[in-house]
Amino acid sequence: MMKKITLLLILLTTCFGYSQNLINNGAFDNNTGLPKESHPPFPAEVVSPVMGASVESGNTRLQWEGSDIDNDIVSYTVLLDTSETPTKSVGTATTNSINVEVSSDTIYYWSVISVDSVGNESISQIFQFKVN
Repeated sequence: MMKKITLLLILLTTCFGYSQNLINNGAFDNNTGLPKESHPPFPAEVVSPVMGASVESGNTRLQWEGSDIDNDIVSYTVLLDTSETPTKSVGTATTNSINVEVSSDTIYYWSVISVDSVGNESISQIFQFKVN
């Protein structure tokens, strides 16, 4: 009987700690304990360079527009690669642009992962530009 009570106490403590952690991370309302309604961000839209554009080698600014019904986007992770499916992260930004170094005579593909305050994510379409 004592083992069952001990096991029950461990289980309750673990569950309470897990629940408290979720509340502290913003997934649940502090007053009601109910899950907050949250919507994932819309996929980012390209601003520049526009799809198929040509840019000069060196430092190039990648810029996009992000939006979310909840208005709670906290970061953007930018993927840039010479592969048609970019997988290399070139950084995380809290604004809607990032500067990258690009090499001449190369076609680059890039996309943006938008993340909101509760961890919802969206991935943009893949954008492409050529470096002169």
